[in-house]
Amino acid sequence: MQPMNPLIQNVRRHWLWLALAASAALLVTVNLMERLGGLVPCPLCLDQRKVYWAAMVVAAVGLLLRATPLRRRFDWLFALVLVAVFLTGLFIAGRHAGIEFGWLPPLEKCGGGTGKIDLEAMAGLATGKTNLKVVPCDEVQWRWLGLSMAGWNVLVSAGLASLSAFAALDRRSRTPAHA
Repeated sequence: MQPMNPLIQNVRRHWLWLALAASAALLVTVNLMERLGGLVPCPLCLDQRKVYWAAMVVAAVGLLLRATPLRRRFDWLFALVLVAVFLTGLFIAGRHAGIEFGWLPPLEKCGGGTGKIDLEAMAGLATGKTNLKVVPCDEVQWRWLGLSMAGWNVLVSAGLASLSAFAALDRRSRTPAHA
């Protein structure tokens, strides 16, 4: 049997850290695009973010478990849970991209999101003078290389789910000797 490539070994060995870092980086990126780029998230955009928060929690719990006598024994199980989390993200992002392309009908909750909600915005709602921007789920605010953020999220979620599955198949993480 041919020895495993060191890069592949490191991805498998450190997958929980990588999943945590990738999820955090994606959340930082979309929040910067919102704050600095002026993009306003729709309800499906916000649902896609929940997936990365969930992935961070799963990865963090798995990493905390490493500090116990169990060490890395259940890394494969946490990687398997991450497969499910990222596949959920793939489904949500795919649905959103399908709505943006007009392939799928908008969801009822896709009537639009809102901009920043603060005391001033709420007072504006009460008086009928509001500047809140409503963004429906089928309105694309940003594209790069022909894909919207939801389209890119489909690719990212598929990649993260695949890497999670790859890490879950690492038999060495199931053995107590590999602690």
